[in-house]
Amino acid sequence: MHWASFKGHYKVVWLLLQAGMSPLEIDMHGNTSVHQAASNAESLRVLKCFMSRGCDIAMKNARGHTPLDLATDKTTRQLIEKAFATLKCKGS
Repeated sequence: MHWASFKGHYKVVWLLLQAGMSPLEIDMHGNTSVHQAASNAESLRVLKCFMSRGCDIAMKNARGHTPLDLATDKTTRQLIEKAFATLKCKGS
């Protein structure tokens, strides 16, 4: 799941999710598949998939980084920031 998430293989990720795999499992580097998807611009569709399933985009990896911290692509950063803003609106 981690490799497919990082590489942006949406169909593979979707099949793994349907088979019951969790995007929240931690790899040997302390990242979830959500972190992996956020760290590669080609994985935006995968990240959107995880977000639509309610994955926590504020979770920290073993080094204390959130998916936003790992996002290097402008579009990915804007998507995550928009999600944070939406969550703040719901919380108030």
